[in-house]
Amino acid sequence: VNIFSKKATHLDEETVGKVRTIYATTEQFLKGRKYIASDVISIADFSYFTSLTTLEVFLPELDDYPNVVRYLLTCMDTIPGCHDDRTVYIANFNALYQAAVERNRSLDDPS
Repeated sequence: VNIFSKKATHLDEETVGKVRTIYATTEQFLKGRKYIASDVISIADFSYFTSLTTLEVFLPELDDYPNVVRYLLTCMDTIPGCHDDRTVYIANFNALYQAAVERNRSLDDPS
């Protein structure tokens, strides 16, 4: 999702569909698994957790994905400092996203 391009002012349905596909695929993949690559946390989880957290800014609706929610909570409890930083990260990234959207809208407005 290139939210920082000069044309992005919202998430189109195609992009929302792609995010939902990522959530659904991850939901299925995590069935019976604690982490992405194994039963212990690995570098893959740091990357995947960060990606999922970023996607939450755009589509925070996770009610249909209990394994994804469980995974996020497990990572928050396992990754040092993550629990507090995640909330701040989401808020900061959301503010950055909203600023980019507003900038792009003002570029589209000829007045």
